[in-house]
Amino acid sequence: MITVVGYGGLVLTLLLALGQLGVNPQSLTVIAGALSVGVGFGLQSIVSNFVSGLIVLAERPIRVGDLVTVKGEEGRVKKISVRSTLLATGDRTDLIVPNTDIITSIVRNKTLTDVSQRLRLPVVLAQDTDLALARDILVAVAARHPNVAADPAPVLLLTKLGESLEVEARVFVHDVSQGDVTRSELNHLLLEFFRRSGIKLGGTA
Repeated sequence: MITVVGYGGLVLTLLLALGQLGVNPQSLTVIAGALSVGVGFGLQSIVSNFVSGLIVLAERPIRVGDLVTVKGEEGRVKKISVRSTLLATGDRTDLIVPNTDIITSIVRNKTLTDVSQRLRLPVVLAQDTDLALARDILVAVAARHPNVAADPAPVLLLTKLGESLEVEARVFVHDVSQGDVTRSELNHLLLEFFRRSGIKLGGTA
């Protein structure tokens, strides 16, 4: 609303100033018509981003601080302006996204209504692996991590049979922004406990 009022006040001030200078309103109409043609050809993308920015600010499909993915690029929303949206990526670089992309493309907002998210950890185990033991290890490891939620409970799914067993551990994390770190820490713990329990990875003997 502040942005809209600001631009509206700027236009109104400009019109009043031109009126005080004695500019004919009909002349303004002619100038506006000429400008509209120029906008239609030369400034189409700028106007499109401007309007899209107003829609983003009004509907708030994303907010400052949200973790979003736009056209394969993931980052946390740092700033929303009427022309573009600024994303801070995980490698500490800023990504400028035109607001048209926010409106016209598919945007995944991971924190719009809930900061929790399911985390998947695929693992390949030897064919003779005791899956009950592997599941117990997963539950014990997940319970030790502060970012893993107890509800829904962690599960171990058998996804493929063959010379080896392909399983997928699924857990829910409290803070999705720490998802990559949590995945790495869980993988380290699972590897350590699997080795202690004699569980082999990758179908090795």
